[in-house]
Amino acid sequence: MKIKLPYLFGTGLLIVLLGFPIFSEPANIAFSFLPETNFDASTKCLLLQKNQEFKERYFIELGLGVDFALFSINDQFFFKGEYHQLTGMGRQDGVIIFDPRDASYHATAWIEYRFDNFDIQAGLEHPCYHEIDRHKKPPAYWNKIFTGIQSKRPFQRPGNLYLQSFNDRLSWQARWGYFVGNNPEKNNSICAKSITYTNELTLAFNYTAYVWKNMAIMVNGQSLLGGMKEGTYWSQVFGASVELHSKKFTGDFFINYNLDDVLWMLSRDRLLEVGIRIKK
Repeated sequence: MKIKLPYLFGTGLLIVLLGFPIFSEPANIAFSFLPETNFDASTKCLLLQKNQEFKERYFIELGLGVDFALFSINDQFFFKGEYHQLTGMGRQDGVIIFDPRDASYHATAWIEYRFDNFDIQAGLEHPCYHEIDRHKKPPAYWNKIFTGIQSKRPFQRPGNLYLQSFNDRLSWQARWGYFVGNNPEKNNSICAKSITYTNELTLAFNYTAYVWKNMAIMVNGQSLLGGMKEGTYWSQVFGASVELHSKKFTGDFFINYNLDDVLWMLSRDRLLEVGIRIKK
């Protein structure tokens, strides 16, 4: 599953360049600043912990996120960014049962070109994970360059509830990423030495199964398969949500089940997630 870095950049650049029409005479260029912004906040409870370690670690999670297009050209080429943070709380004995245990931060930047039937992407993702008042595990961080393709419907964002066709109700996304700078001997500014991932493929979908007035029932799933120096890792998540749409906000109640998850450090194997979320 190893692909040389120059080939990755070259392929992504070629795809983007081929997407732009070649003009024989000067063309009008429409530039927009911050044409798209989305915000979300969520709270969820984690259930069905399979062992004592999971019971102590997984109880409540709080999430905040924003994604935006910094600028666009002709409503086809976009430079986009995304930031998400998650605070995890375990359960402890005593009067205060909430035990803040870890925090994670995800920053992503990418370029996106929108064709008539799909969008293509290429960018850089930087996550980092930190324990709170603990020193059991060192901070984990890495940088991953990726290319991707997705459906025209904005992925997992409020849309037209009254689209009738199967394709209109379905959104999907596929991304392949390559981890850069990992060194098993020592930490560096690009990647922690504990990260032995090499590359990974992520597939996700979201489908509007039922619509009634301003309410929609959604089903979704995500599969991840990756390679690391010790072998392979994977995860499977399936879920459903009930969304209520207004003119400015979307609120939803969601439930997710981690069917199989063998990530080396961040495993959520067999956990059931139940929560609420607000999106704008």
